[in-house]
Amino acid sequence: RSISLESYCGFDSRGSSGGLGLGWKSLIKMDCIHCCSNYLIMLVKEVDGLLWYLCLVYGEPQLNKRTE
Repeated sequence: RSISLESYCGFDSRGSSGGLGLGWKSLIKMDCIHCCSNYLIMLVKEVDGLLWYLCLVYGEPQLNKRTE
């Protein structure tokens, strides 16, 4: 079964690791404010006009593999 997503914001992987992305259907209005390898910041607009920010964060779970 496929998921038909109409919009996407993301950051491509580097080599064989990483990559971060978010896909959504058009009934949700979102603008990608900023994306990088560790986070996405989105502005979400609800049907009633309410605006809010969504921040998705990724960090390497193993401390010894994290870079500064």
